[in-house]
Amino acid sequence: MKSMISAKGSCILRIQSIIANLKSAERRVANYILQNAELVTTITMDELAAASESSYSTVDRLCRKLGYSGFRELKSSLMYDVFNNNNVGTIIQNISVGQETSTQGICENVYGLAFKVLEDSLAIMDISVIEVVVQQIVKANKLCFIGAGSSGLSARYAYSRFFRIGLNCTSDIDSTLYTMQAALLTQGDLLFVISSSGRTENAVEAARLAKKNGATVVGLSDYAITPLSKTCDYNLFTTSRNANMFLNIDMPLITGQITIIDLLYMCTCVSLGESASINYEKTINTANQEKTKNS
Repeated sequence: MKSMISAKGSCILRIQSIIANLKSAERRVANYILQNAELVTTITMDELAAASESSYSTVDRLCRKLGYSGFRELKSSLMYDVFNNNNVGTIIQNISVGQETSTQGICENVYGLAFKVLEDSLAIMDISVIEVVVQQIVKANKLCFIGAGSSGLSARYAYSRFFRIGLNCTSDIDSTLYTMQAALLTQGDLLFVISSSGRTENAVEAARLAKKNGATVVGLSDYAITPLSKTCDYNLFTTSRNANMFLNIDMPLITGQITIIDLLYMCTCVSLGESASINYEKTINTANQEKTKNS
């Protein structure tokens, strides 16, 4: 399993996204870091263990679960967050829209949140994983995009992008149908699963079926340790849902998903070269002809 994880910053995002899945001792360390981020950048591993009433081995284990080689790398990442502490969670908490809020104020709130979601998403991105996923997309015999709820909208969007450059694509948002489709995928095919939580039961089952049959499975979800991320061959992540109040706000999630899909689409176009342009032009010409007929 490969994940889109960068060592640059995003320590707080990482902690918030997996804290619910940590063991009690690890959670104590994680909570201490979140509550004393600036202080932790100045203390030793032993001091953190003592302050959080845990042990040296617990701190080390947490560092590795977060994707760091050790405490030194965690501190370096945390330091980046401390000096750039205007995170998404803070922005969401500060959003206050009422009847008295001006249109200008609403615009500033919505755009500010969207900008920060994309900034945080970029902070946890590993370009090497993006490149590998693009390679898998280009060589796939068949691409199948699936998702449920708001993630289903992203799956349909991905389909609408990739089929126009000549790739063999399907898409479905019906859980029964996409599970059956996944069961028919074989080696050389690619299943692209979009799930905000990474815990949608049918989506995870579809990923397991496709992987069992030898297909490559790519997951797009929030940055978290989830059943989906553990199943997929490659994982791409938006800003962590567990990090803030995203349970009740779908817009930031979709913004991150669509942006990553666009990134993959553009990289795939570059990889395919002239053939992508030729196929795209064919779809434009066909659409224009249909408009002319109906006008």
